[in-house]
Amino acid sequence: NTVKVEAYIVFEENGGTAVEDITGIAGEKITNRNMPTTTRPGYDFKGWYTNSELTGEAVPNLPETYPAGTTTYYAKWEARNDTRYKVEHYQQNLSLDGYTLVDTDNLTGTTGAEATYAAKTYAGFTYKAELTTPEDKTILGDGSLVIKLYYTRNTNTQYKVEHYKQNLSLNGYDLADTDNLTGTTGAEATYAAKTYAG
Repeated sequence: NTVKVEAYIVFEENGGTAVEDITGIAGEKITNRNMPTTTRPGYDFKGWYTNSELTGEAVPNLPETYPAGTTTYYAKWEARNDTRYKVEHYQQNLSLDGYTLVDTDNLTGTTGAEATYAAKTYAGFTYKAELTTPEDKTILGDGSLVIKLYYTRNTNTQYKVEHYKQNLSLNGYDLADTDNLTGTTGAEATYAAKTYAG
């Protein structure tokens, strides 16, 4: 009378989609020897390995018969270098109490790597690096990373008000004064007429 020993084949997905483990009787034939498939956004599947260090060769098929005890296979992944992420550029609104999206850069990089990005130059605005979010700029495999850059509206933008007086011939105007002023980018400029004798 032979004692039947249970056999377990376990799959460690290492971040991939779930794979059902297999249970059988040691020594019995495995009818479907195909290795299961698993997926992971932002990564290419490189096969199943017999060790957690993922060294040696990938295992092409399950064994012909169930091995005694527990056998574990480990999924190996390779980060893709075409994973999407976005960089959004926000300018401070005129009332200085919020920000409006003005540009979006659609970029790609390597899953798990630090995303790269560059601030833009907008006339009348200053990039504020300390407002950039999120703090962790690791490229996520599912393409969901969005980096937000913020630009404050300059409140010291320079402008000029020129005052002209009609000439004596009454056929033109001559520059009499220039006021150099500052104000908030995009806001209505303020000015005042001058009074000249004559």
